[in-house]
Amino acid sequence: PAQPSDPARPSRPAQPAGAAESDVHARTREALRRWSPTCPATHVPADEVDEVRIVAGWIAANDPPALALDPLPTERQLATFARG
Repeated sequence: PAQPSDPARPSRPAQPAGAAESDVHARTREALRRWSPTCPATHVPADEVDEVRIVAGWIAANDPPALALDPLPTERQLATFARG
């Protein structure tokens, strides 16, 4: 089941815990629908800047696995990445 959408942040679909692997591709495709690799910047609301900084610091300190999103990964690539 999908999480309720936040009307204030409709561009931020969440991946619910336990979602089927087949849903991962569709959800990724939907999340990237308005994203452009030629213009990857986004607007961050002022009340979310702290969260972005926390996440950026964690990523810099932990170097987690990453998956390129351009071109859109295949269902198999996403499923493999999601499984870890």
